[in-house]
Amino acid sequence: MTLIFSEQHPGNLSIDLIIRNPLAYNDMGDSEIIADLTQTGILQHLSLPDLEALKFYGTFGEYGVGEVIVTQDQPNDRLYIVTHGLLDVIVSQAGKETKVGDIGPGDCIGEIAILEPGDASATVVVRETAILWSTDVNALQQYFEAVPVGGAFLLMGISRLLCRRLRHANQTIMENRIVPGHLGVRCGLVREPIKAGNVGAAKSSKAGLFSGLLGGKKDEPTNFSSKIKR
Repeated sequence: MTLIFSEQHPGNLSIDLIIRNPLAYNDMGDSEIIADLTQTGILQHLSLPDLEALKFYGTFGEYGVGEVIVTQDQPNDRLYIVTHGLLDVIVSQAGKETKVGDIGPGDCIGEIAILEPGDASATVVVRETAILWSTDVNALQQYFEAVPVGGAFLLMGISRLLCRRLRHANQTIMENRIVPGHLGVRCGLVREPIKAGNVGAAKSSKAGLFSGLLGGKKDEPTNFSSKIKR
């Protein structure tokens, strides 16, 4: 199997393709795998020049079968975009692990972490050898400054993804008559579920993407009512 990546950026930025475990590719034959970002998922609104520039603000990495990308209830401050391969999303509760979804090319991991760093809500494990592009808050802030239109469309893609997931969660709550144990995002003051994993996250010193873009300003308290209208 051949990995192809040959790019040069006019701003003299360098990009790395990290081969963590070359033997992991033995089960993939002699096909050519191109490490590149495409106009899919949260990147679908970016123009080709802006997309081309974005990959120089992150790193491509190869991950073998069984490798853990993020771990539930453990800190994560990176955004991952899958360019090749397949991964499992697993949630652990009361000592029982449940697979809740798949992640494939065009999907992303950690889109919430770059906006609000904290503990991961699930564990993501590689099922088929994967190539992921990843970046962090600092690199994305640099990209936003250099390519503001591309940054705006990237945020639009993340926002649309989060909206779809919120709508799906609301539908699941309604269909299964689940009574939430905490207030939702429609309230001014959000009270998170009480669990051990949230204690450390609440005191995290890492700032999210918006904190950097807004000059590190702290969120102002709101006066929204938390009463539920019936």
